[in-house]
Amino acid sequence: MFEGTRIRKCLFFNHVQIVCRFRFRNYAWRGCNDTGILLTAKLINADLRSSFRTWITISIIVSFVTVMVSALLIAAIAFGKKWRSPSLRIILVMCSGHLLLAAAVFYRNTSEGIRIALGRSSAMTGLRCFRELVPFYVGQNFVLFLNILVPVDRLVFLRFPRWYASLSMNVVRTAMTTSAFLYVVALLIVEYSLTTWCLVFTCAQELTTSSTFVFFKQVDRYVKISIASLVSIVLLVAVKTRRERRGTENFDERQEHHVDDQTMVAVAMSVLCHNVLLVLSQLLYYMASLYYGDNEPIAVGFTNSAVIVNFVGIANFLIFAWQVRSFQRDVIAFLIRLLSLCHMVDRMTVLQTTSSMPPVVNRSS
Repeated sequence: MFEGTRIRKCLFFNHVQIVCRFRFRNYAWRGCNDTGILLTAKLINADLRSSFRTWITISIIVSFVTVMVSALLIAAIAFGKKWRSPSLRIILVMCSGHLLLAAAVFYRNTSEGIRIALGRSSAMTGLRCFRELVPFYVGQNFVLFLNILVPVDRLVFLRFPRWYASLSMNVVRTAMTTSAFLYVVALLIVEYSLTTWCLVFTCAQELTTSSTFVFFKQVDRYVKISIASLVSIVLLVAVKTRRERRGTENFDERQEHHVDDQTMVAVAMSVLCHNVLLVLSQLLYYMASLYYGDNEPIAVGFTNSAVIVNFVGIANFLIFAWQVRSFQRDVIAFLIRLLSLCHMVDRMTVLQTTSSMPPVVNRSS
C-alpha cells in the first residue's frame, strides 16, 4: 500500500500532532493526525468549507477597511503639517502599528482564501508558512510594543517634564525602540530555525512546532498585555491627580494642559480596550484550535477572523482620539480636501467628455 513511513511528533497548540508521510501509488503527500484520519481539502465536507469561506470573506473585508481607516488617519495627520506636535505624533505612530498589522492579516487571509478556492489543503511546509506569517507576527509585536512604549512615554512626560525635554530622554526612547526591534528579530531567527525541520503542519497563527517555544510566546504575549494595561492604569491615575492640582493655574496653562490630558486619556483608554480585545482574540484562537482540531482549515479561517478585533481596536482608538481638537481639525480638513479633489477630477472628466462630442445641428431651420 505504501513504501515507507516516517513519523515526527510536532507539538502544536500544546498537543501532540503526529505528521506522517504516506507515499501512495496515485496520491501526493498527505498528513494524518493521531487517530490516523487522512486530512486533505477533498475530505472537508461542504458545511465546513462554506463556513470557512464565510469567515475568510469577513476577515478580508474587515482587514481591508482597517487598512483604509488607518491610512486615512495617517494621511490626515501628515497633510495637516502638525505631525510634529506630541499629541498627533502619538496618534500617527499607533495608527501606523494598526496599519501594519491589518495589512499583514489582509495578505495572509487573501492568500489562504485563494489557496482554498483552488482546492488546496492548508497544510504546508514550515518554511513556506514562516514566510507567509512573518508580516503578521511582526505587525502583532509592533502593536504590542507600541501599547507599552506610548503610555510609558506619556507617563514620563507627565511625571518628569524637565527630563523628558532633555537629550537623555531621546537616547532612552531610541534605546527602548531599538531593543524592541532586536527582540522581535531574535524571536524570528529562533522561529525560523525551528520551522525548517518539520515536514507538514497546519499553517495557523503559531509558526513553530516546539511546545516550549509556543508556550514561551504565549507567556510573552500575555506579559506584554499585562504591562501595557498596568502602565495605562497608572497613566489614568496620574492624569486625574494632575487635574485635581490645577486650581492655581491661569487660563492659558489650563487650556494647554487640558489638551495634553485629552491625549493621554485617549491613549490610555485605547490601550486598555485594545488589550481586552487582544485577550478575546486569543481566546477565540484557542477555542477554534480545540474545537475544530489542529488540522482543520476551518480553524484557520475562524482564528484569522479575529482581525475583527483589530478593526474594533482602531475604531475604539479613533473614538478616543477624536476628543483631541487638533486631530478633529486635521481629519475634517483632509476629508474636505479629498472631496474637493474628487469633485475637481469629476468636473475635468465631464469637460473632456463634452468637448469631444460633435456639434449639434439644428434641423428645424
